[in-house]
Amino acid sequence: MKFKSIEQLVDASDPSSLPNKELSEFGEETIWSYMNEIRVLRKAGLIIGLPKDQVTPGISEGIPPAIRRHFSFRTEGLEHDLRLSFRSGMASLLVALINAAIAVLAITLSLDEVHAQSLVGILILGTITILNWVTVWDTYEHFIYEYVPLGRKLKFYKKISEMEILVEAY
Repeated sequence: MKFKSIEQLVDASDPSSLPNKELSEFGEETIWSYMNEIRVLRKAGLIIGLPKDQVTPGISEGIPPAIRRHFSFRTEGLEHDLRLSFRSGMASLLVALINAAIAVLAITLSLDEVHAQSLVGILILGTITILNWVTVWDTYEHFIYEYVPLGRKLKFYKKISEMEILVEAY
């Protein structure tokens, strides 16, 4: 991947020198978005392209460990987020199971046609049905659209922190 300048890749406001300099948000997002296109188990490496006038021996040697260090550091935060997300998903699953049990109980108790056809019975069963749909959907949405992508991002961040990285001039 090519960057127009070193400032696009590393945080210009960070006073540290390479390899202790942090990546910029743009640099992190660019690397992540390119890596997200491949399968996580596929062997990969990074080639970082920078303008010819900005590539010096210090830059070429300092950028790869800076990238690895940055993504390694960020994995700790993602692991924490993944644990919290799992806990939240399990609470959502528990609520969905309790709602399902209430629905089964309500339907069983309302098998008497008089209760099932009364306005109050219809409202209660309709409300329970909607609550079940919402809690099941929320649980499904949480695990499929939040937890799984977060786990994938964590796997890639770990992979980036260990992969071969080269810096080339263009």
